[in-house]
Amino acid sequence: MTIREQISFLKHQLENPDIPMRDKVDIIEYFQIYNDAIFNNYNWDSFVRDTQKLTDKQRKNNGE
Repeated sequence: MTIREQISFLKHQLENPDIPMRDKVDIIEYFQIYNDAIFNNYNWDSFVRDTQKLTDKQRKNNGE
């Protein structure tokens, strides 16, 4: 998956009523951290790595 596809997937997870709230909180926290980072000096490699890790976790947790 491209980074764009991963972010889109995570957004859809937030909108899915079947996703547990704890998973939604993980996604919201992730978006909050990287939203703040965009306005500072952030590390692109960390962003890509963390996006992949969270996407993989969500796919595993939700049978995708």
